[in-house]
Amino acid sequence: AYQNAINHTSSYFAPWYVIPADEKWFSRYFVSEVIVKTLTEINPQYPKLGKNASEFILRCKELLMNEHD
Repeated sequence: AYQNAINHTSSYFAPWYVIPADEKWFSRYFVSEVIVKTLTEINPQYPKLGKNASEFILRCKELLMNEHD
C-alpha cells in the first residue's frame, strides 16, 4: 500500500523520498544530500534590493553594532 501511494503521488516537481530511520546519522546524511541536491538544482538567489531598502538595512546594522549592554 505504501509503495503504491508513493509511486502514484511522487512526481518530478514534488518527489517523495523514503528515508530509512534505523540509524540517525544515515537519515540525517541522506536528508542533507537531498537538500544540497535540490538547492543546487533550483539555484536560489538573494532578491535585489532597491536603494531605500539597502540604506535602511545599513542604518539598522549600524544601530545594532553601536548598541551597548
